[in-house]
Amino acid sequence: MKKLVIGLLIGLTLGGSVPAAEWIWSWKPAPEDPQPQVEVCPLKYGKKWAYAIEIDDGPKWVRPFAVPFLADYHYTEAPPGVPGGVRRPFIGSVSVIAGSVDNNDANLNGEDLRALIGSGWGVMNHSFDHRANGWSGPSAALNEQQAQEDAFWSQAVLASKLPGGRAPSGAVYANGYTEYNRADALAACGIIIATRVGGSSPRNVTGPATKWMDFTRSYLDEKVWSNEWNKGQPMADFPGADKDGPAVNSLVIDFTHGIERQPDSANQQRWRTRLKTIEDRWGAKGTDELWCGTTAEVAEYARAAQAARVTVTPGKLLVSIPDPVSASALTLRLRGISRQAGVEAPPGGTLHRQGEDLVLTLPRLAPWGVKPPAPRLKRIYDGPAVSVDFPKPEAIAGVTFRLFGNVPSPITYQLAVRTAAGETVIGSRILKSGWVVGGHLFPILPAKPAMLGTGVKVTGAEPLKAMTIWALESIP
Repeated sequence: MKKLVIGLLIGLTLGGSVPAAEWIWSWKPAPEDPQPQVEVCPLKYGKKWAYAIEIDDGPKWVRPFAVPFLADYHYTEAPPGVPGGVRRPFIGSVSVIAGSVDNNDANLNGEDLRALIGSGWGVMNHSFDHRANGWSGPSAALNEQQAQEDAFWSQAVLASKLPGGRAPSGAVYANGYTEYNRADALAACGIIIATRVGGSSPRNVTGPATKWMDFTRSYLDEKVWSNEWNKGQPMADFPGADKDGPAVNSLVIDFTHGIERQPDSANQQRWRTRLKTIEDRWGAKGTDELWCGTTAEVAEYARAAQAARVTVTPGKLLVSIPDPVSASALTLRLRGISRQAGVEAPPGGTLHRQGEDLVLTLPRLAPWGVKPPAPRLKRIYDGPAVSVDFPKPEAIAGVTFRLFGNVPSPITYQLAVRTAAGETVIGSRILKSGWVVGGHLFPILPAKPAMLGTGVKVTGAEPLKAMTIWALESIP
């Protein structure tokens, strides 16, 4: 048996002006080994298709209930037909309304989101306030500036609460309203996949027809799952359920707002039957041909697989991905490395032999998520919704308000920025009487330059829960 030498380099290099993530693997080949050949697998672990689950609106029950619920079902990290793979649990993604995070006990907070990401789950952008839609007339529509403001602020606010100060790379259109990406507003802020029910993209993630910013998903809310069309069938709207399963290289997304927590409820029983069928037929207990990942992870993989540059010589493999946003944990199929070479899995990766091939999955080559949109922001105040004077001038980018509670009668509240020249009104909002929950945004960026201010003046905001004042990290 030959001695194996593994060298691992994960970092950013410069290829011209484009940053690249690189990974190097070295080994001592056997004397009789030919020139090795390598190809990038279309999907992680060499699987045939991918499965993702999305839960909308960031409900609190995702962390204590949905994580262990999905973890009852498994696939493995081995290629299809190869025994001995480590079992991995099904995971999901939660789409989060940025203005509702840390708002009340019904919503996930920042600590919850970080814990979910740490457990392998995904967090997706679901707009700042879930307000816009295509059926309520002009007042609920977004113009180009509003789309840019929502994309910028939802990404910036989420980045302030997520690991490494990074933002999601996936989004779910609030109310299925695709104008959130008007003039590529979401794409400009780092989003590489956006989903909705009825999306126009085919499910194949490797072909030229894929529409990443309009990807489809199956609607599994109880009222839809049990309607006259779906008739409560556990495998309703699951492609290929009556045949051999989904098409090769496809991404199948199931979506819901809720899973009943009562074990004997019809809804939970349907979910369990659906997930067990997937596991038994195509997961760890069946053909093991599926990869259950997060929506964004699958999109990142497909993007990285297309862009990766891979070179191999006897004893050395080099992988370079020009776009670090998509520095996914690629899976490679290598030929020409004999059993006498004595290879083993690199740190953080997996390695399986399938016939005469080696199937190697790399560790991830970049941190979770994407950089938040520029310029970077900082919180300079987080507290009651009252007027505030700053100890020194700050470049004010905007103010967000958190709403939670009962408004006895309609009110109008207003925000102004105090400057050396006086007060400049940023805007006002009307709150109708009744129970209110969510967030309000008073943006300055990105449509206008930040304002050099000495404080803010808030009037009429007594029923509001709290506000956050955002400023540029450094004054230009």
